[in-house]
Amino acid sequence: MSSKRRSTTEAETRVLIAKVTRRDLRTAEIETKVVKNAICAGGVPDSVVCVLDKMSKETLSAHLPDYNIQHFVCHAKADINPSESALLLTNGEKIVLSELARIRFRPGALAYLSACSTSVTQEGPWVDEGLTLTNAFQVAGFAWVVGTLWDAEAMSSIEIAERFYLSLKLDVSQTATALQHAVMEVRDLRLEEPSLWAGYVCIG
Repeated sequence: MSSKRRSTTEAETRVLIAKVTRRDLRTAEIETKVVKNAICAGGVPDSVVCVLDKMSKETLSAHLPDYNIQHFVCHAKADINPSESALLLTNGEKIVLSELARIRFRPGALAYLSACSTSVTQEGPWVDEGLTLTNAFQVAGFAWVVGTLWDAEAMSSIEIAERFYLSLKLDVSQTATALQHAVMEVRDLRLEEPSLWAGYVCIG
């Protein structure tokens, strides 16, 4: 990336890493550090990245409008009614898609959902419509959404995320290409274990 393009990208891009710390998310802290290091690897200043340690409705509502790359490290719950699909937050809270849709996101925003089965279609009256948590995020206002088709193994998901951000270089228009590069690199290392890399999808 040229220095001119890099400075323009950095000036326009801010990254939020929002995580939930709980016993069944023991790798959340590791993923947060790995993702931040990958984002800053090309000389991007730390000030571009904000780490939100306590995901609550209040903190998300306050932070989300200011960032156009948002990496969520948490559990998620899809619902047969897409507007009720939710991110599970700190202290048992959740924020549903109908609430997210009221937030005014920055144009071209990217959501990376580091949660399990975010692109699985739920049973119910809309089962043939392909409605998932991933495309529900797009309906809520994100231009690009990265999700998974099945439960992702923790350390592999961290590796995919690291390679994704190393390839992305803060250019959200390259989201699909960056994800492809990340998946193919892990595929080359673990060809016999497709469950570790084949389930990632990009909507946008």
